[in-house]
Amino acid sequence: MKKSLILTLILSIFSFLFTQPITAGPVEDIALGPKINAAVENKEFEKAEGLLQEYSNPILRDMSAGGVFFGFVEAGDLTGAGRIVDGYSNPTMVDMVLPMLINAYMEKRNCSAASEWLERLSNPSSKNIMTATMSIQCEGLSSSLNLMENLLTDTNDALQESASEKPDIIENLSANADNLNWVCGSKDRDGLSPYAFFLEDKNDLTTELSFATFGELEGCNNALSNPIIIDKIGFFFCASKDKDGLPPISLFQWVYKDTKPVEFKNLKFITSSSYECEQSVTNLGMRNDNLFICASLDQDGLPPYAIFDFKTGTAIERIFKNLGECINTLK
Repeated sequence: MKKSLILTLILSIFSFLFTQPITAGPVEDIALGPKINAAVENKEFEKAEGLLQEYSNPILRDMSAGGVFFGFVEAGDLTGAGRIVDGYSNPTMVDMVLPMLINAYMEKRNCSAASEWLERLSNPSSKNIMTATMSIQCEGLSSSLNLMENLLTDTNDALQESASEKPDIIENLSANADNLNWVCGSKDRDGLSPYAFFLEDKNDLTTELSFATFGELEGCNNALSNPIIIDKIGFFFCASKDKDGLPPISLFQWVYKDTKPVEFKNLKFITSSSYECEQSVTNLGMRNDNLFICASLDQDGLPPYAIFDFKTGTAIERIFKNLGECINTLK
């Protein structure tokens, strides 16, 4: 089909050109034809395109340009073929070769480019035929793309629905069962930082991600096996405020059942580092049976610092330039 179209186009071009008056050109023009043919045979289409620019006679140039155009199309270089079309001096020649270029673009499913070249057709009959052809082919492609888009949308909706049913990070996990246990692991399950607490089911080894996150695996393991113990108050650990393993750091408290850590809660007393977090919780102050702690006033890990009521989380009015100054006030 394609070879038949090419042959028809070639015959049409030569039939048209031989009806045109050709004035004698320089000897150089006559010598260019064999050079261009040789370049096309060697698939040196850009070289052939360059030789076309050396013609002084536009009709001779148009005759040689047909072979270069077909070479570009056969090689799949439709941009190069388009440059040849732009170089034609006679609009009728453009109408002869454009249907082949438009078909080539449609075969590549580039209906946008095919449509742009369709607008360049000036012959009404050719334009009507190509418009009908493009309408059929591109409408079918559009339907396929719309179907794929709908499938992707449905899949995405299903994934979002699934994610809403089972969130990545669960706020209220509890190990209050014999088969449940806390373990440390890579938060993103890629073996890399950050690390987090997972609630593991020992029966089927499934895990659920918690919101306690650490920059290093050692910090995660220490929070499990060596919590900060404050006599008569509780067991604590320090972890990332923003669940990314990075500062600022928040204070968390373990809830134990017998000797087993069952669950934990975020107390939201924020400092700039794990060291400051430990300093804060190990230097609690007692006034009139009320417990107080020092932390960042704006809960961003930055100064100023303030004294908070440990039970209610309410900051009192007095503020400090740094954590050490605040802690000294509690002593």
